[in-house]
Amino acid sequence: MKKLVIIITLTISLISCDNSSMTNKKLKQNDKTENSIDNSAKLISNIKYSVIRIDKIPNEKYSIDIRLEKEYKKSELEEFAYYIKNELIIETYKRIFICYYLPNMKVGHGAWATTHFNPDLEIIMTSPFYDDTKEKEKVNLSKTDIAINEFISKNSTCKIIGIWYQGNDFLMFIFKENGKFNLKEMNISTLEIGKNYKLIGKKVNGQQAFIIKEFLEGTNIDSDVKLIGDYTDYYLIESNGDLALYDNIGLMEKYGKIN
Repeated sequence: MKKLVIIITLTISLISCDNSSMTNKKLKQNDKTENSIDNSAKLISNIKYSVIRIDKIPNEKYSIDIRLEKEYKKSELEEFAYYIKNELIIETYKRIFICYYLPNMKVGHGAWATTHFNPDLEIIMTSPFYDDTKEKEKVNLSKTDIAINEFISKNSTCKIIGIWYQGNDFLMFIFKENGKFNLKEMNISTLEIGKNYKLIGKKVNGQQAFIIKEFLEGTNIDSDVKLIGDYTDYYLIESNGDLALYDNIGLMEKYGKIN
């Protein structure tokens, strides 16, 4: 009987020691996990980071400053914030404050971004360009807007002087390229180019006028010395912004400016 008691005692002792060992092992693992966020730069979900500082009040507040390798998208920061909250932080806190700093940014002089759980997640970034979580506004562009965007995209190096409605589904663009004035028409339905004139710019009574250069070919008119009234077919930008077409006799047409 005494021998049986000794065996039972030893068995209990061994089980107790084994449980203690497992508990200590788990605590060490937890410590290792907690301390691991103090190590050098790591890669988590495409985010390369290192920890600058940790400050915590048990059960109440956990604050951590993170150094990022570069700027990241808002959706990536959101995923990363939940990773820190659910995977890296062992204990439970009522509030978690996470500040992000880019390389060479000084801590305490304003973070590049924050992901605070207070208690719900709120993300604030100083680079709105990387906010990819907002739905892009759907804009229903008119044919006119599409035509203007098309023209500007294909003539990005030009300086647009003005855009006017020409009628019959056409827009008129007067622009300056390499120091010279030009006029082009564009069909807003087909986006095809119609008229394409080279212009000579002149000031007439303080208003900007444009002589159609092609109409001077084969004449003896010297465009540098003759008055604009001697020419046929010239455009004049009026004081209200409208474009007027004149010939030797007078006004032929007017075109409303597009603001």
